[in-house]
Amino acid sequence: MIATLLIQFILLIIVPVPKGTTAQHTPVHNAEVLRHKAEELCELSKAHWYTDPKKAVAYGKEALTLAETINDQLLMAKAYNNTGSGFFNLGDYNTAAEYYYESVRLREALADTAGLSASYSNIGNIYLSQKNYYKAKIYYTKALTLASQIQDTLVMSRALNNLGNVYEREEKFDVALRFYHKSLPLKEKTNDIKGIVISLINIGNTYQKQGRYSNALHYLQRGLALSGKTKSFHDQTYAYRALAETYLGLKDYKKAELYGKKSLDLAQNTYSKNEAKTSAEVLQNIYRQTSDFEKAYKYLHLSAAYNDSINTEEITRQTTSFQVKYETAQKEKENLKLLAEHEKHEQEIEHQTIVQYATVLLLILSLTVVIVAYLGNRRMKRLNKLLQRKNKKVSKYSEDIKRKRNELAAQALMLQQQKEELENLNQLKDKLFSIVAHDLRGPLLSLKSLLQVLAMGKIPEEKFLHFAKTLEAEQQNTLWLVDNLLVWARSQMQGTSVKPEEISIYSLAANTLDLLAPQAKSKGVEMHNLAQQNLPAYADVDMIQLVLRNLVSNAIKFCKDGDMITIETELTADDMLLVAVRDTGVGINAEKLPKLFGLRSYTSLGTAKEKGSGLGLAMCRDFVENNRGKIWVESTEGEGSTFKFTLPLAAQTIAVNIELAPADAS
Repeated sequence: MIATLLIQFILLIIVPVPKGTTAQHTPVHNAEVLRHKAEELCELSKAHWYTDPKKAVAYGKEALTLAETINDQLLMAKAYNNTGSGFFNLGDYNTAAEYYYESVRLREALADTAGLSASYSNIGNIYLSQKNYYKAKIYYTKALTLASQIQDTLVMSRALNNLGNVYEREEKFDVALRFYHKSLPLKEKTNDIKGIVISLINIGNTYQKQGRYSNALHYLQRGLALSGKTKSFHDQTYAYRALAETYLGLKDYKKAELYGKKSLDLAQNTYSKNEAKTSAEVLQNIYRQTSDFEKAYKYLHLSAAYNDSINTEEITRQTTSFQVKYETAQKEKENLKLLAEHEKHEQEIEHQTIVQYATVLLLILSLTVVIVAYLGNRRMKRLNKLLQRKNKKVSKYSEDIKRKRNELAAQALMLQQQKEELENLNQLKDKLFSIVAHDLRGPLLSLKSLLQVLAMGKIPEEKFLHFAKTLEAEQQNTLWLVDNLLVWARSQMQGTSVKPEEISIYSLAANTLDLLAPQAKSKGVEMHNLAQQNLPAYADVDMIQLVLRNLVSNAIKFCKDGDMITIETELTADDMLLVAVRDTGVGINAEKLPKLFGLRSYTSLGTAKEKGSGLGLAMCRDFVENNRGKIWVESTEGEGSTFKFTLPLAAQTIAVNIELAPADAS
């Protein structure tokens, strides 16, 4: 089909198309027919992934050709993905990876989030099969992230399960169990019975490997009971074998033997040689521990026989893969030959025309060059003598001008720097005077007035208590303002001295929430510390403590009764620690967002008429940037705000927060 399309393409180039017939050459309904056929071929390719991978590759390539003909990039991406899965099941992981990555390239350009999640999972399966667990976790995590963005619960559950499978293979059983337990409720939510069976058996098998046999029995028996609904003999085989290993660990050899034989019988009935080989190994281990060496030898021999058969099938599968590659290469070679012949013919015609024109042109140019060269040579001799005399004078003047220009440029640069420094200092002075004149003077005047009235003895006790609480809050805010003012002004006038060290964001967040708990309680605002305890940052502890205190204080200021504030952390793709202070308060108007972190940032009253200086966020920006991080805000008016900033991770932190799954098909 590819050769036919290429020949048609060449004929279109060679034979001129009369004007007015182009619109009739490719009717719109033909494109729809090709698109429908390509969709059917994609489905046929997917249906043959496991039963006949060679056909899956053939159908996928035919679908790809049709999709390219109608330039349907979404369909092309699907065809690349399905063809890659065919190569994957043939054991040709390199070719499979090429097709998967091409699918990823198209789906990224199309912003096809659901398709990208599937492609990332497939690439993760390749790395898992190659035991490259690090890369597998990276791509399974990408799949999980995209599925979370579109709230695809089913894909999320599979990605979590895949991550658990990778950690189980790495023998990191506690981490694997965390992912399996996250996956199970999502599968139950979507009523994914087969997925529930897989999760239950995976959890039970992991507990068995940890030696936690009672937990293992609980989950394995649940999974085995539920597998009857799915009629998945593969899952039942896996469950029986895991139960056999569990009872072997409990020294209950009769039950271990019973379930081991059930696992082997089921694997043999379903012609699953890999599962039969593994089940035979379990039975051999059971009889070896019970000192029944005759039966142990019998199952050892059976396991070896299955292993030889599996190796033979692997060789056959690789041979088939090479055959597919060879056939593909032959077709491409034929296409290239046709194209080469056409291009050669075109080049010959073009070459003859070029030679004719070039010969005439060269003759004309040659004559012109001879005449111009003769006349120019005579003139150049006269001009050279004149130029030599003038060049000496110009060279001298040029050096003088260059020296003076450099001096003026240096002076201009110095003046510009001095101007910028003076402007910055002037802005700092205006800001400090504004804060001192307004935000510090106000609370002090309130205190003075209250003391004067107290001295006259004219305030009833109940009103005095009310005024005292109000004054206490104002004085606390004033004290924090003075702290911020002194620290920030010193950093601006003398330069900031950063003393980075390994710090726990969780601990700093806890201290901040404890400090501001009375203020939050008085407004009926809940606060929660959701920062991860095992992700230390590398930064100046005092600066980051002030940043957290200012951000949480601002959040309380703009929250109402019943609102919530949380502090969260997570890893970024570039190995930085992301800290987020999130509130469900009144939010910020979109027009005001660009002004928040400036020196002349606006101020506004809080939900309880609290005042601010506009200094805190500017200080936060300076401190975060001095610690090699970034700070920004995301807010929707009426829904709340999230202030985020990044910090470098501590040196010993391993940035592998990636999760992968057993081979749920994508």
